[in-house]
Amino acid sequence: MQPQRMLKDPKIVELQSAICKIMSNPRRVQLLHILETGEKSVGELVELTGLRKAAVSQNLGLMRGRNLVTARRDGQKVYYSLRSRRLMTACASMEELLDELLALAPERD
Repeated sequence: MQPQRMLKDPKIVELQSAICKIMSNPRRVQLLHILETGEKSVGELVELTGLRKAAVSQNLGLMRGRNLVTARRDGQKVYYSLRSRRLMTACASMEELLDELLALAPERD
């Protein structure tokens, strides 16, 4: 995306801010990394994360509200998956930036 488009379109800036806010929660990042391996049910996500079902459902609901994940019902189970693999590309870019910043940070005692 061109920087000038972001400056001219406040909706883009708002959406980027909202997605960054969603991604600022470690539980949500953990859920996304699990979903990177493929579709999972809420029960599977509870088991893999150790989080309560209510916490998993709440976080998935927030991510679904911003179109980061999709849901598919099969009987009584709901399965979630990533809407776009590009989200994980963005996460990988962030990890590279964090590695760079950590390398520059002075050691603290």
